[in-house]
Amino acid sequence: MSVFLAGTTPAIQYTAKILQQQGILVTRNPEWDVTDVLLDVPAFRPGGMIREQLDTLLASLPGNVHLWGGNLSVDGYTCTDLLKYEPYLWDNAAITARCAMNLTQQNWDGCPVLILGWGRIGTHLAKLLTDQGAAVTLAVRKDIQRLRLCALGYEAVNYSQLPPLLFRFRAVFNTVPCPVLHGSDLPENCAKIDLASQRGISGDGIIWARGLPGTHAPEESGKLIADTFLRLRKELNP
Repeated sequence: MSVFLAGTTPAIQYTAKILQQQGILVTRNPEWDVTDVLLDVPAFRPGGMIREQLDTLLASLPGNVHLWGGNLSVDGYTCTDLLKYEPYLWDNAAITARCAMNLTQQNWDGCPVLILGWGRIGTHLAKLLTDQGAAVTLAVRKDIQRLRLCALGYEAVNYSQLPPLLFRFRAVFNTVPCPVLHGSDLPENCAKIDLASQRGISGDGIIWARGLPGTHAPEESGKLIADTFLRLRKELNP
């Protein structure tokens, strides 16, 4: 196995280091024997590689290389998109949740917290914050989700029930990638952290924190990419 490192983020640099520690050849030279191309996750991002650059790179590599990245699909090549692999997504959400809790100097013990959405990040946040003693309320769209959360011991409400409750929260985490709240609906001293790919809390004073693992925990994020690459590579070539 010979891995061409095409990514440039700090996380992917840690990935390369881990792969090298495993005895895998990692190169930045377009050698004839390269078997895999490792891109950033996501592969195309502001300030990173663009599709035209990837096309130029692939022209100098063997035609049967395997491409690894995120939001990645290239005609004529075998691609593995980590952002479609559920174990990776759940582990990445766990890192995101831990990073999100460190964005404020909040003492979580007894703190009333609202989490908007109960996807991967919301699930991890609810558990971590509850373990820290926070008084967690989850807001969800579907009544069946609310009932499931209540059965698990959480306080849960539908979005329509939120308006009269908003005054009491000291921190709000949004995980829903569509408009949900305006910041002015929340107390002035409430920490407002938006973790969604598209803003769900509008207004001023919102911490929009996309891509937390890569920026706040690059070593942990890089290890996750490396572990996932090695696991899937072994499954493909047992």
